[in-house]
Amino acid sequence: VCQVAARAFGIPVSSCHVAESASDKVPNAQPTAASAGTDMYGMATLDACRQILKRCAAPIHTSICPFTPPPSLCTP
Repeated sequence: VCQVAARAFGIPVSSCHVAESASDKVPNAQPTAASAGTDMYGMATLDACRQILKRCAAPIHTSICPFTPPPSLCTP
């Protein structure tokens, strides 16, 4: 999961942190087999990173280049 997030954001893996699961955060989490959990959580992480980047792109671009339209980040 850290590798997926680091690659999506273009940062070193050492800058990523994954919190341990806790029942007060995700109650009754279902156990998964290792590869199934990795696939599911890895893709969920990638989707979340893409959403974050998409939401941040326009404000960041506007502050850096106020007279040009922001680039489209609608690539899959």
